[in-house]
Amino acid sequence: MKNQYVGDISDFEKYSILRSLSDASGRELSVCWLLTEDDSSRDGRRLQYLQQPDTFRTREPFVFDRLKAIVESGSRSVSSVESSEILGTATFHSSILPDNATDRAAYFEEFWAGLSPHSLIFFDPDNGIGPRSQKAGRAKSSKYVFPEEIARSYKQGHSVVIFQHWPRVERQSFLQGHLAELSRTTGAANPFALHGGRVAFIVLPQAAVATELALAGRELAQRWTGPQGLRFTAVSPSVDGGTSPVMRLHAVTVLVDDYDTAIRHYVDDLGFTLLEDTALSPAKRWVRVAPSADSGSCLLLAQASNPEQVSMIGKQGAGRVQFFLHVADFDFQYARMRERGVAFIGEPRTEEYGKVIVFADHYGNLWDLVQPVAQHD
Repeated sequence: MKNQYVGDISDFEKYSILRSLSDASGRELSVCWLLTEDDSSRDGRRLQYLQQPDTFRTREPFVFDRLKAIVESGSRSVSSVESSEILGTATFHSSILPDNATDRAAYFEEFWAGLSPHSLIFFDPDNGIGPRSQKAGRAKSSKYVFPEEIARSYKQGHSVVIFQHWPRVERQSFLQGHLAELSRTTGAANPFALHGGRVAFIVLPQAAVATELALAGRELAQRWTGPQGLRFTAVSPSVDGGTSPVMRLHAVTVLVDDYDTAIRHYVDDLGFTLLEDTALSPAKRWVRVAPSADSGSCLLLAQASNPEQVSMIGKQGAGRVQFFLHVADFDFQYARMRERGVAFIGEPRTEEYGKVIVFADHYGNLWDLVQPVAQHD
């Protein structure tokens, strides 16, 4: 972060996202600016959005007004952000981040020592997460936060948000690679990102607040459509660091009557993971769910948009069992789903291939809940 960046369009996205995530988590927000000295670059001059209140102010009026006041005052600095209360009661680590390894280590030790338990941490590096070609303590390392610093923060029990500039590579692959790698190094089970045309915000939620943070992220992405919109992306089950197969089944479309109702059913009742919820237009979203982040394939929840599609909701299998959900602990999943009101047909039975029962999802699609024979006794 540099003082010269304060108030530009990425700042507007940043504080809007942080306010939403902080409110959703109920945790203290602690901002580690990773502040570096201003330079002579043109970075931080994207202020045109402040002249377009009809487009931008309607998204987050409080953030828009506070940033506009800071820019018009001529005092663009992180201290102005702190005193504006744009981030409420957040705490800030505001000293300059040095390059050398010893001073950098002391900088982070001071930051960690001042944190409240189970905080929501925001790291705001100039560029983002340090690449493998760069190491902490080298020249210009102050432009980055490094994976080991992120991992230590997460393993202390904090949820972590990281500012990330887009490098000049294919963006989706870059983002998925970071999400998968951070999941492995930190243990975060449900990482996701909110991203726009210039930057991304990577979120590593602790399990206790994972649902709340993901819902807040999805809600923001749904509201922020059009110019400088935001997208929500979760780690893809296909990103495993291995060699991709020549061909694989990625997704199967399931027609639903309402996106949010469907998400609640598949996530809350069936126990699925929300992989992605991206607004494509005011009426259309790209929503993917799967039994887990590493399932290897997913359901694409498609809201019916014409009478023919509406008539097919719950009837895509024509009365046959359409999906086969394998579980490692049949009795646990069966009991949990019954408590959630899932409609089972008949009683559990044991077949040659495993323990099984049929259930109908919210729309009437039929599923086999199966614990394969090799996994039960």
